[in-house]
Amino acid sequence: RTETQLAARGRRWKSPMTSTRIYVRKSEYDMLFIILNNVHTGLFSSLSTCCLRSVTRHRCLTSCSCASYVGFIGGEQPVFIGSRCIVGNIVHEILHALGFQHEHTRLDRENYITIFAENIMSGMEKNFKKHNGETFSLPYDIQSILHYGRQFFSANGKPTIIANEYEGPMGQRANLTWTDIEKVRKLYRCGELC
Repeated sequence: RTETQLAARGRRWKSPMTSTRIYVRKSEYDMLFIILNNVHTGLFSSLSTCCLRSVTRHRCLTSCSCASYVGFIGGEQPVFIGSRCIVGNIVHEILHALGFQHEHTRLDRENYITIFAENIMSGMEKNFKKHNGETFSLPYDIQSILHYGRQFFSANGKPTIIANEYEGPMGQRANLTWTDIEKVRKLYRCGELC
C-alpha cells in the first residue's frame, strides 16, 4: 500500500456502522432534531444500508460552529452543530467524521484551483493546507460538498480560492455530488458488503 492509501484507510471506521454524537445549542435543539433526521435519511439512503448505518445520539451543549474531527478517533465521536449550520454544513461535517478531508486540500489541487493565502483570515490557514488522502482515482470535484467557496475564511472580502478554468458554483452546501457518494462507497467498500 502507498502512504496515501494508508492515510485514508487508517481513519476509516472499522465497521460499516457509524456511531456519531451530535452536539447542538439548547435553543435550536427541537429544530435541529428534525433537520438531523432528514440529513441522516438522505445521506445514508444515498449510500445504502449495507454500506453505512448511522447510530445517532443527541445531547445539548453550547456549540458556536459546525465542526468535526476527521475520521475515527475512538470513543465518543462528536459532531458540533452551531446556530449557523444548515443541512449541507451538517452533511459536510458528517463526511469529515467518516474520514474525508476537504476537496480543495488534495495534493493535485493546483491543476484545478489557485489558493490566495494572503486573503485568508489569520488562524484559518490550516483549512487550506494540502493533505495526503486517497482520491480513489476519482476526478477533482470543484462542486463537492467538501469544497470551500471562493471567499470562505476571507480576511478582506477578496477570494481565497479561484478556479483555474471552471466558472460555475463552488463550495455548495445543497447536496452530495456523485463524486462525494463514490468516495464514501469506495472507502467503505459498499457493494462488497451486500
